[in-house]
Amino acid sequence: MNNYLVAAYAVIWIVLLAYVFVLNRKCRKLTEELRSLREQIENRNP
Repeated sequence: MNNYLVAAYAVIWIVLLAYVFVLNRKCRKLTEELRSLREQIENRNP
């Protein structure tokens, strides 16, 4: 039974880390898109 508990904790941590990784990638993508949009707005209105 103790082995199942360790396995469950391992699975939970792996899923949690994967979720944080995906969120980090999405956040970087949104940050880059926001920077690009800001540059487009600045270039449109001199």
